[in-house]
Amino acid sequence: MLSTSEEIFQAFLVGIRKQSTAVVYPENFVILWNVYAMMEWVAENSSLREGVELTQKQMDDLRMIRKQVYIDPVSTNLFNLPDGSTNPKYKRALNIMFQLSTGGDYVESDPMRADREGPIRKSYYRKPQDDRLYYQLVENQVKMITSSDGSSALKMYLDYYRYPNEMSYADSAFSYDIDLPEEQLKEVIDKAILIYLKKAKDPLFQAELQGQMIEKPDKI
Repeated sequence: MLSTSEEIFQAFLVGIRKQSTAVVYPENFVILWNVYAMMEWVAENSSLREGVELTQKQMDDLRMIRKQVYIDPVSTNLFNLPDGSTNPKYKRALNIMFQLSTGGDYVESDPMRADREGPIRKSYYRKPQDDRLYYQLVENQVKMITSSDGSSALKMYLDYYRYPNEMSYADSAFSYDIDLPEEQLKEVIDKAILIYLKKAKDPLFQAELQGQMIEKPDKI
């Protein structure tokens, strides 16, 4: 069973001791887990090249970090992405729809890609309008795009992947709100083992770990 941070750490130690006699301190393991192994695991399951929800495994693996929220605008047709204060911090969008001031159901939207914006706006069949909405991600906000005389957005529906919970270590104790099933935890542990064994003797990697400890002492 992998029901506690301590059990996850011990499983990692068992894994590296098959090929290494190195000592890994809990503080370093926490950084390895949060910054490297977990982020690599999420990236592989939602890669920009492969996309998301292409296989049942992807959907199963990431179901625990999927969120569906309704967000009010901060100004006309502009919405803040979740930053962790009210809703879990946004990592990657799955689906974005908008409810318009004219009422009715939520309307689907497509991303307005920067290199296609000019041709799209000039195209009679593709230009933005209330029944053909687009959106842009700019900094930490979502901008809904419709025609110049189109309706305004009352609310945004955002289906997205959030950042996984982080592990921490303080006062000789781990703290971790585990948010993945055991099978997925084992995959992240395997990632951590491979990353460590590959980079353990690299002085730059060790220096980076130490730098993370100095930069984010509250996350250790």
